[in-house]
Amino acid sequence: MNRILSLFKKNQRGQALLEMALVLPLLIVIIFSLVELGRFGHASLSLQYAAREGARTAITGAEDEFVRERIINAATALHDSELVITLLPSRNERVSGDELRVIVDYQLDVYFPLLAAVFPDPFPLQGKAVMRLE
Repeated sequence: MNRILSLFKKNQRGQALLEMALVLPLLIVIIFSLVELGRFGHASLSLQYAAREGARTAITGAEDEFVRERIINAATALHDSELVITLLPSRNERVSGDELRVIVDYQLDVYFPLLAAVFPDPFPLQGKAVMRLE
């Protein structure tokens, strides 16, 4: 009887190794996916903050180049060269009391290959802000 029980005890080490081999790839995929989705969220919040900063600056009558500079400085976590900034209406069409729209577009590269199969690569993100002109 002891001989039979000892055979089962020896196999438990192999069982744990097999379970680890089955579960570990799934855990790695989940961890990398969460990190990548965190990057998406961080970039989205950065774009929204940058658009709001730009709108706050633009409604006071600042020049468009200064507004663009403020937006780029506010989006410190993103590459400056990949930001596409749109200010509507244009500087000479702005009238006090009208709405000013600031739209900041960005293309975020997807680093994790399994998510690149699910999401478009690069992933398009946009931050918008609408405020009344003073």
